[in-house]
Amino acid sequence: MTHLPVIGADEVHVWVDVPHAPADGARRTAGHELLSDEERARLRRLVRAEDRLAFTAAHALVRSALSRCVPDVPARAWEFLRTPYGKPEIAAPRVRPPLRFSLSHTRGLVACAVTAGAPCGVDVEAVDRATDPMRLARAVCTPRERSRLAGLERAARPAAFCRLWTLKEAYVKARGRGLSLPVSQCGFSVAGRAGGTAGIRAEFGPELGDRPEEWWLAQWAPTPAHSLAVAVHTGTRRAAALRAVLHGAPAAY
Repeated sequence: MTHLPVIGADEVHVWVDVPHAPADGARRTAGHELLSDEERARLRRLVRAEDRLAFTAAHALVRSALSRCVPDVPARAWEFLRTPYGKPEIAAPRVRPPLRFSLSHTRGLVACAVTAGAPCGVDVEAVDRATDPMRLARAVCTPRERSRLAGLERAARPAAFCRLWTLKEAYVKARGRGLSLPVSQCGFSVAGRAGGTAGIRAEFGPELGDRPEEWWLAQWAPTPAHSLAVAVHTGTRRAAALRAVLHGAPAAY
């Protein structure tokens, strides 16, 4: 049986959730019940309670988000595989056009992006995570990015680096090759406050074999403490035609 998604080809849907929201033993229990046996085994191997909470929230969020896009598939029914580079993809059931998704979690937030066929990546980070952004920038940023960071006041650098890093991670995830891609070859400039696609520009080094005009890039601040970025490979389609649909946690979770 082939299932038809209700998500449009010109849309990228993005869900976020706070795994430690006081709400809800009941919601957390419901989330745990959505996990597969393999996911529960991975969950049991996690030592820290914070990590177990984030894992449960993130994987339940993916399942619920996919079922929001294909309403006749129960969230528990999704099966996944991993590519040789570790990128998760849907193994079953069959959906046409095939859904693509990406998952990210950090301290205090989880996020999921879903598209109808287009490779996508999402990344979310706590903005205070980069305690020494210039040291990190030397390893992962382009010369132009490092110059822009160095020109900022010291207090502004962690948040600025975080915005760059989430874009890099989202792009790398969408490419599906993990950190085998040299992140210092993908550079971004961001202007103004995070709030969609405005003011984001990309430049790719020759090692990436890619063209910036084939990418739709967006960024938001889902909480004052977090930065979230999404990258979608639109190919020869006009990236400007893509639109984001933002959600909180799906009601099913």
